[in-house]
Amino acid sequence: MDISNRALAVLLLATMVVSLGGTIVSLNRLGSISVTGMAPTDIGTVNLTVEGAVSIITEDGASIDFGTCTPSSATTLTLNSENTSDTGTACVGGNIPTPIYVRNDGNVDANVTLNASDRGTAQGGNFLLGPDPDQSALAYRTVNEGGGGNSGGCNSGLVGPYTNFTGTPVLVCGNLTGGIATGNNSFATHFQIVFPRSAFQVTESVTITFHAVQIP
Repeated sequence: MDISNRALAVLLLATMVVSLGGTIVSLNRLGSISVTGMAPTDIGTVNLTVEGAVSIITEDGASIDFGTCTPSSATTLTLNSENTSDTGTACVGGNIPTPIYVRNDGNVDANVTLNASDRGTAQGGNFLLGPDPDQSALAYRTVNEGGGGNSGGCNSGLVGPYTNFTGTPVLVCGNLTGGIATGNNSFATHFQIVFPRSAFQVTESVTITFHAVQIP
């Protein structure tokens, strides 16, 4: 069937109205949508756990060199790192008096023990071995003072008089204050040798071990 030009115009107009109406409905629906963004404020949490670190170091020299020492034919000699006995007269070429300073550079308080790789013959060791009846001895004592400008930090356990090594670790500083920034976290260890007349001609060396344990 033939459709007149007028009828085509009417159909086209109807099509335009429908299309326009659909567009208006879509715009109305978009206008009803509310847009939201992030909250203006919020709360966050930062967690940090600092672990305890046990650490000690020796400073201002970690050895005591008594130099070359000459025995006496008349009596045993007593040498120490404080130069308060026969050290200065019997030994030459050493760097004495010089204690070994120990500093707590960890961040927790610690107990410090001391032991030696050998001990004098008076305690069953081989240090300065010689024929009986002369006996040698290797002893220690601790003082609440520091090296490198640091002051003492031991709160207990100091060994005042010289005490012979026995082969067993011993407490020489209790509750040594930790913390690099405190400054009061050090102690000094002095050593004494009983030098028998009968000591064999030898170069002796003893390894000293400090061990730190965190206080529970």
